[in-house]
Amino acid sequence: MSLSVCNFNKIAIIESIPNGEMKTGKKLYDDIIPINIANNERFIISFDRVSSEMELVALLKGLYADVQEKGLYPIIHIECHGDDERKGLVLSNKDFISWEKLYELLQPINEVMGLNLLIVLAACFALEMSFSVYAYQRAPFWGMLAPSEAILPEELQKSFFSYYKTLIENTGKQDVPNGSLALESLQSHKPQQGAINFVTAEYIFKLTFDGFMKDHNSSKAIKKQAQYICNELRRVGAEYSISVVKASIRNLRPYYLERCHKVYFMIDLCPDNIDRFGYLKEDIAIKYSLYLKYDKLDSLSCQIIEFNDQNNI
Repeated sequence: MSLSVCNFNKIAIIESIPNGEMKTGKKLYDDIIPINIANNERFIISFDRVSSEMELVALLKGLYADVQEKGLYPIIHIECHGDDERKGLVLSNKDFISWEKLYELLQPINEVMGLNLLIVLAACFALEMSFSVYAYQRAPFWGMLAPSEAILPEELQKSFFSYYKTLIENTGKQDVPNGSLALESLQSHKPQQGAINFVTAEYIFKLTFDGFMKDHNSSKAIKKQAQYICNELRRVGAEYSISVVKASIRNLRPYYLERCHKVYFMIDLCPDNIDRFGYLKEDIAIKYSLYLKYDKLDSLSCQIIEFNDQNNI
């Protein structure tokens, strides 16, 4: 089955570039506005300049309100510098925005959009943000476009102009996969180093759940966890053999897949998302043979879940 698509009707360009440097966000805005006009203004396109964390937070809260009150579904495009240590973004006044902080800012917008947010980070090393997203959290975006390495501003500007030009010109045409065409256009501009990568919520979920299974599903990991849980249960006067606890841990893997899938893809908030993302749960269940169904969890399983939650497992 093909990957999901997202809905959007606005392109929100945010720039935070220090004085004396090429204003790539404003140039991108000026270049795509005539194309949008020539194509019957298919999108609302906005441009805002921010210099501080406070201003960025206020602007993103405004976009959140626009989704709720006006039905605007933006692509959020941020032009700024990436931190040399690859830990976040640096705004024009030198304010630092960690990937964790950016997650906190974007996730509520994605939630109110029903998991339709495309985020574009025109900043060096910004692909690193995708490594701070986990399968047990709500997804902060539907998809992200970002460079993996340091890329010259003019190269980024040329690539993203090509992307939006193709996107605007092909949106609304029957049987035209405008998103795929736009990505092909963007990737036709090869930077001198690195690349502009596109990652989806689905890709990240699969990658992180695979990591979870690798880290926690080996015999060694299960034995270690079971020993810890047996010791904790003895503290409260409950006695279980390690073999029984190990079996319960293995049997809980389908439960964690179900829970993570429901939370990450916001199916508990947007039931229709099961039609968009349900295939991935089935693919993972097949890969790891996670087919058990639970009408009710037994006492031991509930205690294991509680211990795991307390220890962020």
